[in-house]
Amino acid sequence: MRILVVEDGKRHINAATQQLIGHEVVVCENWKDFMEYHWVPDAYKSDLVYNREKHLEILRRYDVVLTDINIPGMLDLDGTEPESPLGLVIVLRALEAGVKYIGALSDGSHHKDAFIKSLDMWGGSANVFQIGESRVLIKGDCSDFMIFEYEGCNTEENFGKGLKNWEKMLDWLTSNTID
Repeated sequence: MRILVVEDGKRHINAATQQLIGHEVVVCENWKDFMEYHWVPDAYKSDLVYNREKHLEILRRYDVVLTDINIPGMLDLDGTEPESPLGLVIVLRALEAGVKYIGALSDGSHHKDAFIKSLDMWGGSANVFQIGESRVLIKGDCSDFMIFEYEGCNTEENFGKGLKNWEKMLDWLTSNTID
């Protein structure tokens, strides 16, 4: 399958490329990467403008879109790029394009992130649902989609941090019954 992964965490990017061996995987590391190929020259200005149809055309090339929920990419007034729930915009755009399998995961904590907490209140455990021809899984607190035993997990930098289990998410999307 041709899979687009949108993820800003290096550990999770490495996990995706290792777990999804046998598939054609393209990685976008942030919102800007996701949007990069969807801008065209404006005939009336010297700027580039967003081309929605081109964006949808490119997304239709993928069988699967897997994304982090909170990713950087939009500038704040102070010039920083904090994480925000742009993954849900990616899910909506993939739905609009008719991508067959769409998944969004977060390694955020419902104890620290109000948005992730609201997702847990909506879905709780992993729910796969169908919209049109697309199967969708959105998971806020993804502890049941994390791997805690991996090479390097006991280093000071990684202690207690799991890796996203992209393979399990793909399996849920492609084989589980709709809840």
